[in-house]
Amino acid sequence: MAILSVRPALKALCVGCFWLIFSLAYFLNWPFPQADARIAALAVTALIGISAAGWGFPLRRRLLPAELSALESLIFSLGFGFGIFGLLLFILGIFNAWTPAAAWSLIAVGCFSAIAFSSAFPTGGQKPSGGLSLSQAAPAAAMLIFLAGICSWLLIFAPITYYDSLVYHMALPAAYEKARHWVAMP
Repeated sequence: MAILSVRPALKALCVGCFWLIFSLAYFLNWPFPQADARIAALAVTALIGISAAGWGFPLRRRLLPAELSALESLIFSLGFGFGIFGLLLFILGIFNAWTPAAAWSLIAVGCFSAIAFSSAFPTGGQKPSGGLSLSQAAPAAAMLIFLAGICSWLLIFAPITYYDSLVYHMALPAAYEKARHWVAMP
């Protein structure tokens, strides 16, 4: 008896429906506290991810090579987008304009940008146009990594202000050094 082959598109649809039904049954019927709120939080998280991709896609297209696959393009777009999104929220905070309405408007602008750039997003069969070659992108990537390292290095000079950091990262090692064994501290 021969095994019937299933078309890939139909197979993907069946698997997707299975996971949708499984997720609905898991979150809505299982005695899971606040399932509705958690589904809403997942939806907001997905919306923020779409917005980040919308914010990051123009920068990804401008800075990175054209021969990226669709998944690589999405990952770099998300990375650039979350960086831009965080920077914009930081700037809003500097001007005391960080409000829920401002954050939602940034998310909306990113989502509209994602919709506008969705036609230019690479699919499996086509290669995106524009961008730099890998040899041209390497110095830019090295510079970004260097700048991130400098920012991290500057953070070591910030004073410790949180109780947990003072106890676990300063007092416990000092007590261990003094007693030469672990000491219980309240």
